[in-house]
Amino acid sequence: MSRKKTGSFMRELIPEGRYGSLIATKFINCLMFSGKKSISEGIFYEALDKMTAKVKAEGVSPIELFNQAIENVKPLVEVKSRRVGGAQGNFVQQAPKDIGKQAEDAHDQSTRSEIAQPDG
Repeated sequence: MSRKKTGSFMRELIPEGRYGSLIATKFINCLMFSGKKSISEGIFYEALDKMTAKVKAEGVSPIELFNQAIENVKPLVEVKSRRVGGAQGNFVQQAPKDIGKQAEDAHDQSTRSEIAQPDG
């Protein structure tokens, strides 16, 4: 039995209030400790304000700086384990460019297929 959450149990993320970014919402949720979301939002926004003050670039929004920082730390390769000839080994593969987008597309397709099936 699969222990992963299926598409029907996953909640949709609501973009955060100041910049309307889903990536920022995910980051704030990961930063959150013991359900204190307002504190983690305060820490996140204060960090963005400090980034803006240090860069002092005209025309660059703080959320663009944050997105660029996230792009810089994403892995270029991923390790997957495969079973070959009775032995399990780790193989390095190039990471897909947009893993989150692929997951969203798969979720959308699964919900569409559930809706499209006639009751019978």
